[in-house]
Amino acid sequence: MTSETVTKMVFGSAESRLASQAVAKARMEQGLSAYKNPLERAIDKLESCRAAITAKCYECVGSEGNFREVIRTCTSNKCPLYTLRPYQNKVLSTDSVENPVNN
Repeated sequence: MTSETVTKMVFGSAESRLASQAVAKARMEQGLSAYKNPLERAIDKLESCRAAITAKCYECVGSEGNFREVIRTCTSNKCPLYTLRPYQNKVLSTDSVENPVNN
């Protein structure tokens, strides 16, 4: 694999970045946020379970402030989506996370 191929895989092509920037600019001109929130993304991806879970967590914590951090530090361990919530750290120690099923 060439370094150019790896760069495209990680950062996308220049054309896709320009297209994303154009979409963000058009949304801002319409008075919308430059980027879609998780609810809008879930509507675009009706087949995506990950998008649906992210949207539900977003809806639960609200959109104020840094919603990613609020979802990451969620303490509602009785929620059926607790272990599936987005924005968690990749590596979790077993003693730092309680078993939500037994609570």
